Amino acid sequence: SFFFFPQFITFEFRSYLIRVSAMLSSSAACRRSRAHRRILQCFSFNSFYLQPHVQSRTLGTIVCNKRRLFSYYSHCIPKPKHIKNKQFGKITNDFGYAGEDAFFTYKLNLKKLMQNDTLAPLFFIGVADGVGSWKPKKACDAAHYAQELMLSGIKFLDNATQKDILINGSESATTTTSSKFDATHNTLSQKIAANSSQYVNETMHFDGASTLCIVNICEYNVDHFKCQLNGYVLGDSGFCVYRHRHPSLVPVEPDTKGDDECCYECIYVTPAQIQGFGIPYQLGSHPTANTVEDGYSLKHFNLQSRDIVIVGSDGLWDNLYQHEISEMICGTMTKYYKNWCRECEERNSDIYFNDFVHAQIVNGDLNHKIMKQAYQNSLDRQKTTPWSEQMTQTVDMVYNGGKPDDITCVVVFIH
Repeated sequence: SFFFFPQFITFEFRSYLIRVSAMLSSSAACRRSRAHRRILQCFSFNSFYLQPHVQSRTLGTIVCNKRRLFSYYSHCIPKPKHIKNKQFGKITNDFGYAGEDAFFTYKLNLKKLMQNDTLAPLFFIGVADGVGSWKPKKACDAAHYAQELMLSGIKFLDNATQKDILINGSESATTTTSSKFDATHNTLSQKIAANSSQYVNETMHFDGASTLCIVNICEYNVDHFKCQLNGYVLGDSGFCVYRHRHPSLVPVEPDTKGDDECCYECIYVTPAQIQGFGIPYQLGSHPTANTVEDGYSLKHFNLQSRDIVIVGSDGLWDNLYQHEISEMICGTMTKYYKNWCRECEERNSDIYFNDFVHAQIVNGDLNHKIMKQAYQNSLDRQKTTPWSEQMTQTVDMVYNGGKPDDITCVVVFIH
């Protein structure tokens, strides 16, 4: 987050402050660029995945045909100043944080909860970005606030009951479809958000603020669809859905298409909720904080096989355009297809393509590419980014460069 201005400051004076800040930033761009290059030279992005804070993560190595609903990988990286101070954060398979960003992933075992062996698990993703500029010297509180939002979401799901999951507290569940679950009506994501906000603000009495994004994915075998996505967003953290232009076909070579065409395209993106430039909607302890009801909800979004869902904080979306992510997905999936064909031919393997992709996704290959590009863009003082475009429009002067920020990215591949 960039600024948080009290309500008594007029819009004209606020615009003046932003203009002054931009002018100062421009005058120091050369000096900052040299400093960022020094950080980048002494810090290899690839080596970041070998740091002790990620050694608890379990990676998949075996490729086999198996019935899967989805594959995923999650990661976050702190902004350059935290890396320089070796404040890397912590990442495990189901929870992680870096800087003011935090995330969680959770598979809710419906077989055990509903006592029904035919039900697939519900999958939840949460991303929170602590707002550290609403009050001086509160960045630490913002980080803890975001982390506690995620931990309280995990706690809620750990203690979830049938009443929490089923529509209107219904005590019965069907065995043929998941359309009876509360998740498909998008009240479960908002319920998690409300429970987390109440716990952090009223029980823990944390002083801070944060944006919030919660996504749940459930099985939905209707027509040619495989899953159904429901989401809740408050602020500028969000998610996008990318789909192959011809889902029934394998990825095609980029060189065989027109220059302006990509085999994957963004078919949905959550709108950023902001009160003004650099002022996102936010849950928090301060008087002007938003409520859970101010958030945005998405219901019943059907997902096809080979759809890719990306959930991230504003550090990702401020430094990458949608078409840049689409191109990276297309190039990566094309490479996967080539490698899969070669392996099937050389080893006489009968592995399915989706299962081959699973091994790459769970090892963080696509996630690594996307986050690396976002991180490099954030340090590039000459590149045009979504952040620089917003800055140019706000201050009415040309502004180039990315936004150094914590970056969180969760990649989900639908089988």
